[in-house]
Amino acid sequence: MSKTNRFFIKLARRVPRLSALNVRFLASMIRRSPARYIIAMKYKVHDVDKAILACPEIKGLLAKDFTEALRNGSQGMVDDMDANHGHPWGFPLVEIKVEVHCWFGELDLGVPPAVGQYLCDTIPNCEAEVVPDSGYLGA
Repeated sequence: MSKTNRFFIKLARRVPRLSALNVRFLASMIRRSPARYIIAMKYKVHDVDKAILACPEIKGLLAKDFTEALRNGSQGMVDDMDANHGHPWGFPLVEIKVEVHCWFGELDLGVPPAVGQYLCDTIPNCEAEVVPDSGYLGA
């Protein structure tokens, strides 16, 4: 896991309100310039993801995805970060009734495969797929 992510996980556990403010700030930065955020991503991803980020078509798709993800505000991003940083999801994962498929990259520095494996171990009827030689973007 990247040092940046370790820092923000500790921040979220110790000072959740400050973590939420940070995520809202990050979301506002992404809304203003998704392209700048994509450049900043290179500093916290595996080399396999850096190669993907170098592709102009991928940069364009990511910029569109980020814009759409934040179209209605940043609360979804705040909730996502909370869940990724160990806070309760707001409902017990064991109550999920639908079939779930999780894909994660073996080399992901942002969301390690152990996180996905935990989800699949906790959610009934969940299938895990670890993508070999892949990072965050390749899974």
